[in-house]
Amino acid sequence: TSSPKTTAFAKKVRCELHEQGYEEELALITPVLVVIESVNEQIKELEKDIEKMAAEKYPECEFLRQVSGVGLLTSISFILTIGDPNRFSKVRDVGAYLGLVPRRDQSGDCDKQLRITKAG
Repeated sequence: TSSPKTTAFAKKVRCELHEQGYEEELALITPVLVVIESVNEQIKELEKDIEKMAAEKYPECEFLRQVSGVGLLTSISFILTIGDPNRFSKVRDVGAYLGLVPRRDQSGDCDKQLRITKAG
């Protein structure tokens, strides 16, 4: 039996196991599916709470979230990690602070900047 909040995944698993005649396995896995559904609901509630907090306390998150691939958690993490942005004199200093500095390949007259090192 499924509740109103049963996910499509849980319904599919239950249906497949039932159709294949795996009633014993279905009985064993049903509590696991219930836990998964419960955790998913808790995640949704926490995301709503974080969304509300971000809107109230960190409105600058909206600017960061306009960047493709930057979501709620990334924007809040960035803002909380950086703290006061005015402490950095240049934008490049932020990357260095985070340990995201370009790798260098120097030899003779050549000085190439390569991918970031992810280590300050």
